[in-house]
Amino acid sequence: MKDDVAWVKYSTAYDKTPGVFKLVKLDGRWKVTVRTPRELAPF
Repeated sequence: MKDDVAWVKYSTAYDKTPGVFKLVKLDGRWKVTVRTPRELAPF
């Protein structure tokens, strides 16, 4: 988490490859947003 952006790495029982999504805080609420293809996750 950095400022108003957080990254979440998750895994499921159905997919062996972990997924990553990006959260952005807007008006005090966390919203899921799309990660651009060139944008690298911090992990």
